[in-house]
Amino acid sequence: MISLLSLRKSRRARLVAHAFFDDSDSFGSRGFVCLSGYVSDDPGWESFHKEWEALLRRHHLKRLHTSDFLAGHGEYEEIRETTPYQNRVGIVREFIAVIQKHIICGVSVGIDGFGFRQIFSEERKRPPPEEFCFFRVMKLMVSRCLIPEWQGMLPLSLIFDDSEHSMRFYEAYRAIKSRHIEAREALCSITFADDRFVGALQAADLLACVTVKEHRRGEDAWDADSPFRGLLQAADPVYGLLYDQEYWDTDLLTSNKADILKMAL
Repeated sequence: MISLLSLRKSRRARLVAHAFFDDSDSFGSRGFVCLSGYVSDDPGWESFHKEWEALLRRHHLKRLHTSDFLAGHGEYEEIRETTPYQNRVGIVREFIAVIQKHIICGVSVGIDGFGFRQIFSEERKRPPPEEFCFFRVMKLMVSRCLIPEWQGMLPLSLIFDDSEHSMRFYEAYRAIKSRHIEAREALCSITFADDRFVGALQAADLLACVTVKEHRRGEDAWDADSPFRGLLQAADPVYGLLYDQEYWDTDLLTSNKADILKMAL
């Protein structure tokens, strides 16, 4: 008899990550920088895509780009005139419900981009902020995939949004794999895709966008008044969705400066 555990081991996880920049300047030059994504296995992604695409059709959307959709900018200007902001928030919550049902785990790593640049400004060899974000995301996901229930889900296949910053993340991928044996064993590939055609990247964008919004709320982040709190919950609100999050503020970056610098060696 084939056990459920053995079936689980035959699957592979994919980390779908999307980098969100709250400043139009170069990555991490100032402001809050985060890298966010989701992990699920092949059956989870297949069922996710079917429901995500159906929801896009129901709302007559070609894709969901969360920040523009909520603001009614760009391709969503007509929606701004016909659909009030609260209704747009309600639609985003419908997409969050799809994530709750089909995705195993989320991850976000945020850093104080301005503080990062200041703290390491005098160092000759230092990791760029996107490499540090990438490294921390990798550490979180590898740690998650090493628990007994997830044995066999490594190595991870990484899929990033295809953007002007893509090569920075490819360089980070190569640098981290060359310096860290655990990364060489845990990561098997990195690819870039157009988020217009990949619902999972739209979901990662949703998480990154909302993470930035919640960060700006300070101590009230993710509280009961947040309309996006469902991103931290499973379909049954009694349970939490697996979600690993880090925020590296100036104090944390300073106290771990020596270890961060080792990444660049």
